[in-house]
Amino acid sequence: MPLWILTINASDIGTRTLDDIMTNLEEDFDAVSLYKNPDWVIEALMINKPLEDILEKIKKLDIKYNYKNLPEQNWVLESQKILAPFKVGRFTIQGTFTEELSLNKDIDDFVLTVDAGMAFGTGRHETTKGCLIVLQELYEKKIIPNCALDLGCGSGILAMAIAKLWKIHSVIAVDNDPMAIEVTQYNCQLNDLTDYIEVKESLGFSALNDFKKKEFDLIVANILADPLCDLAPEIYTFLSASGHVILSGILLSQADHVIKTMEKYNLNYINHKVLGDWVIIQLSKKT
Repeated sequence: MPLWILTINASDIGTRTLDDIMTNLEEDFDAVSLYKNPDWVIEALMINKPLEDILEKIKKLDIKYNYKNLPEQNWVLESQKILAPFKVGRFTIQGTFTEELSLNKDIDDFVLTVDAGMAFGTGRHETTKGCLIVLQELYEKKIIPNCALDLGCGSGILAMAIAKLWKIHSVIAVDNDPMAIEVTQYNCQLNDLTDYIEVKESLGFSALNDFKKKEFDLIVANILADPLCDLAPEIYTFLSASGHVILSGILLSQADHVIKTMEKYNLNYINHKVLGDWVIIQLSKKT
């Protein structure tokens, strides 16, 4: 299937803001990312969609851009082949290609084997690392969830981290991408966690009525700022009275807006963590 990449430099967007451009791109592209090189650069990926229709919409934004076709290849898998195992706190994360851990680990470390395939979530990105760190902080504070939800699970790494930490059999992982569901199911098998984690395709909370659990003591969502804000009412509804929420995929410039939106729907801001250009926000339910 054709894979296209669109590149936009911050110096070429005129009077528009980066947030504005990204919001427009997120409507049509499969993945949108922002990084410095050394100026801000937006990259957007599109898989198996008619390029001409999208370019007509981009032209209306009146900005300069470049695009090119990429050869079909599993880029995450290719990059993993040259990446060694790594640690995030007490988590040791390795790929399926790793024959033997090449770094020292403590006896009480939690080992996660992750084959990301074409799904997001190798554990190296700041958004995922931040969630792993906050999960460990909750664990160390003796906060014990009876049931948990990984909303937009990608590779399933956060759902698996929850299952490893608390050994609870009521972890649900959902994503609207069928490929992510396949990858998560495979990773659960790799880590012997199929008895702990239920995996289901779902757009937001839409499929959760199929599960027995109607409230969660822990909800983790590493997606994007706008979808998180849209989901705020349902996050409140599905969160137990003493539950905790971890939100990620939020740029520094978007954090205040996300926090205000969540508080509007009675989700109480606890704290946040900054990793690079990204913010991880922790909330609870107002009672």
